[in-house]
Amino acid sequence: CPLVAFTQHPGRIYRTPQFMHWKYDLNPDTKFRWLTVWDKDHALGYFVYTLTKGRIHTAGNVYDWDFDPHASEAFNQCIHVLDRLGNWVSIWGYHGTENNLLHASPMRKIPGNTRLMLKAMSKKGYPEDLLLTRCDTDF
Repeated sequence: CPLVAFTQHPGRIYRTPQFMHWKYDLNPDTKFRWLTVWDKDHALGYFVYTLTKGRIHTAGNVYDWDFDPHASEAFNQCIHVLDRLGNWVSIWGYHGTENNLLHASPMRKIPGNTRLMLKAMSKKGYPEDLLLTRCDTDF
């Protein structure tokens, strides 16, 4: 886990370096890997992923990610790196500017058969700009 200030989105679970280190680096059940991109001392973004090997194929499953919305070229290069590690890359959890990064990338959107049900914890409902990644579904 890089020791950086993670971007905080209003509709996203708060991420600190301590939480991310605990969630991924110290996870006893899964070996998570990090792909971080830097421009000198500035972190442009990160991907936390696993490689899931089946009998024939290997899937790169991205569990958490965030990226500078203005660094689409660097984002695309990361997608190519992840793609070379297996047969495909599975990434989800985006809203607004993140969606723009994915549309400008070589990825294509394929509807999945997994359903995610959200239930509001209060009468206020949930934020309109809710941003969920695979990591957030564990809570």
